[in-house]
Amino acid sequence: MSQIFIQKRRFSYNVNRKPIHSLRLRLRSPHSFSISCPFFTPNFVISRFIRQHSDWIVKHAPKLIPRRQPSTLKHLHLLGESYQLIFGPVFSFKIDYLEHKIYSKNISALKIGIKKTARSIILHQLSDLHSQFPFSYRRLALRNQRSRFGSCSSLGNLNFNWQIIFFPLPQFRHILFHEIAHLKIKNHSKDFYRLLSQYDPHYLSHRSWLRRHGSRYLIF
Repeated sequence: MSQIFIQKRRFSYNVNRKPIHSLRLRLRSPHSFSISCPFFTPNFVISRFIRQHSDWIVKHAPKLIPRRQPSTLKHLHLLGESYQLIFGPVFSFKIDYLEHKIYSKNISALKIGIKKTARSIILHQLSDLHSQFPFSYRRLALRNQRSRFGSCSSLGNLNFNWQIIFFPLPQFRHILFHEIAHLKIKNHSKDFYRLLSQYDPHYLSHRSWLRRHGSRYLIF
């Protein structure tokens, strides 16, 4: 990787040349980023692109918190409830809700089991919210995006990062409310936030928490 000083801070970066039409920048850590660019982009153009985005890099890079390694975890939190992690050959994957323990034979089985659990939890929560605020959607998809917690397509499909189940319940439900509101209002107009405030009166504080702390809860 190459090294560069931006406003007296040292960053590492790499350049990926691809069959694309424009330059793209992606932060990787508080001290690194990557540039994607068309195959024959001159180096001076890449340098100029980095300079043009220097303020943005310095402002947003510190917000990235390295993910915790799953193998080092002793506990997982599901909607704010702490569960002890126990690795061993007895269970491929099992959650003991009474004892607040999660059993798994290894990290791979843990990820598969937790993702299936996430679908069940999100479906259950959507059903619960539907009883309070009727809505309809076409299908549910779970993804693993680092920068987005949820989205609603123009066709009425709901998409969620399955790791939002690691968030406390109020922030988790805020994400569901946000996308449910988009089922009725696709933009972020005043009408949208008026509707969101009916669903989630504390949406401002929940949104602020997610912006400050959300990324550190994404483990996988």
